[in-house]
Formats: sequence, C-alpha cells, structure tokens
Amino acid sequence: MTLQEVSSSVPELGVAMIGSGLMAKSHTMGYRNVESVYGTTPLRPRFTVLADASADLARRGAESLGYERWTTDWREAVVAPEVDVVDIVTPNFLHKEIAMAAIEAGKHVYCEKPLALSAADAKEMYEAAEGRRRQDPGGLQLPPQPGHRRGAPAGARGRPRRHLELLGELRARRVQRPRRPVHLALRAEARRHRCAG
Repeated sequence: MTLQEVSSSVPELGVAMIGSGLMAKSHTMGYRNVESVYGTTPLRPRFTVLADASADLARRGAESLGYERWTTDWREAVVAPEVDVVDIVTPNFLHKEIAMAAIEAGKHVYCEKPLALSAADAKEMYEAAEGRRRQDPGGLQLPPQPGHRRGAPAGARGRPRRHLELLGELRARRVQRPRRPVHLALRAEARRHRCAG
C-alpha cells in the first residue's frame, strides 16, 4: 500500500490573533480542536497572523502557536485581506479600539471578556457591528476557568464567575458556562457564508 495524501474541500477562515498570552494559547487550541471534538465543520480555521506589542512576544507567539506571520502593529493584522476573524485577547482597555477598527475593516470580531470598560462602549461596539451586518463584537466567550475567584490560589477550584454576553439586540443575560464557544462562532460564520453564496 502507498501513502495517500489527505485533501480537504472545507473552506478556510483566516484568524488574526491580537495578543499572545495565555488566552491566545487557549483560543488557538480551541480553534484547533473544534473538529476533533465536534466532527467536521463547515469552515476550518487558518492561523494567518498574530500581533503583539513587542517583536519578541509576537514572533515567539506566532512560532509556538503556528501562525503564518506576526506583527507588532495590530492595525496591520486587522486590515490583512486574508483575515476573516479578529480574535482580541489583549488587556481590557484595548478591546474597544481594536474591535472598532476590525468592524470598520469588515471583519468578524471575537473578543475576550470583558467586551468593553463600560456599557456605553459596549453599546457603541454593538451598534457599529450591527451597522456592518456582522456578528456582534462579543461573540461567545470562553467559559470561566476554575480558580478565577479573586484571591484564589493557583489551581484552586472555585465557583465560575458570571459574565455578560451580548445577544442579538443589546441586552444582557447571565451565563454560567457557555458551551462550545469556538464551535458556535464557526457555525455562525458558516451560516453567513451560506447566505452570501
């Protein structure tokens, strides 16, 4: 028997990761494991670019996580034509600026919590996304991790924090543990592709 190559007709979804810390690793692993956990998906993530504040962080993050390119300017990543989704895992005070630029560039935005520093900023982000007919900038967020209680020692098991999630119209809902966030984000993107095609 001879070795056979695997080919796939599954369309790719270009991902730009803004930030290279722990959440960048977590989100990238989530994207990578969607098909192994949930089976075939209508879109397959392609890790196109990773951005971080320093060249060393960006380069090391891109190399270790398998991104094709890296940059120290998140603006370059946001406007890259091969990017479909901008995944924001930066310090909270940067979320709004990056999300608004990505929305303006016509990208889907997946933003780590909290979405913004204020409800007014979150509403502005939501309205910008609605104006562009894209997914809401909050997407679905990763579930809270054990030990995230304030002052909890590393590895401690604690009650998950509640967080807010934007749902369609601007309203809040308490969520204890959202399920399959990356999978649902990919399914939402697939619906958009089917409707556009």
